[in-house]
Amino acid sequence: MVDTLKIGTKYEKEVEEQYKAKGFRTHRNIKSRFGTQDVLGIADICATKNDTFLLIACAVGRAQTETVRKINEIRPFIPPFIDIKYHIRRKDGSEEIRDY
Repeated sequence: MVDTLKIGTKYEKEVEEQYKAKGFRTHRNIKSRFGTQDVLGIADICATKNDTFLLIACAVGRAQTETVRKINEIRPFIPPFIDIKYHIRRKDGSEEIRDY
């Protein structure tokens, strides 16, 4: 059996490294004693650079319906200068990045 939590955590680290390589400062929430705590219930990673602020969600396999619902629900309450991105690693190895 493949441990999906390990696969997802590995992908989050890869995405975080992509942003660090572009000069962003990043923060990735790690598992706490209360379980994982996503920022605002949607973001696995926060990334900042100059006047750019990103909330980044990650998924492996396919976009999670619940995550998309939460992003769409909270988007009107997030200032427009904060970008929300959803990185999805497909089973074939390709990557999709959605902007919200």
